[in-house]
Amino acid sequence: MAYWGEDLQLAQIYFTNDVPAKQGKTILNAADAETKGAELEITAVPVSELNINFAVAYLDAKYTKFDYLQPNGATIDLKGTDLQNAPKVTANAGFSYRVAVGKGFIGFGVQDRYTDSNYFTSLLNMPRSKVQAMNYIDVNVDWTPKDDSKFDVSIWGRNVTDRRYIASVVDAPGVMGLVNYMPPREYGMTVNSKW
Repeated sequence: MAYWGEDLQLAQIYFTNDVPAKQGKTILNAADAETKGAELEITAVPVSELNINFAVAYLDAKYTKFDYLQPNGATIDLKGTDLQNAPKVTANAGFSYRVAVGKGFIGFGVQDRYTDSNYFTSLLNMPRSKVQAMNYIDVNVDWTPKDDSKFDVSIWGRNVTDRRYIASVVDAPGVMGLVNYMPPREYGMTVNSKW
């Protein structure tokens, strides 16, 4: 799979060197970029009650032509620089298992999700704009009645290993950076009803 883009438009947040500093926003033409990648998805059902899934994707996304004009008037050639928010590898794997119990079905599921590190908002891919690799494990237990009733119940846990990650970074070169964090471990129950 390959994609070529021309005249890509990118948002930029910057701060001036005035005292006090002033924030500005602009849209830049990033000229040309090339995105190449591959994806593999596998689903297996070895027995009717068990479903196993696996997926992995590789992405290589770079500017092929980008003369970046900085707020101070200088120009930097960003050809070959990785695009923003473009992790090299993403993957997920898991399973779900469903068994009949009494008047209903109980299902168990586990999903492991991985996202490679990437640069979030900095056009210059500054170190403080880099978001680390993330790996999450989610689990769920579901109950569904056999009589096709209009409700079901799910008990779930997200990020059950309680990993702490930075979700996003807004980097203003030379001035400041703002960080947003992913949620910690979460548990909950969902009841679905149809009418």
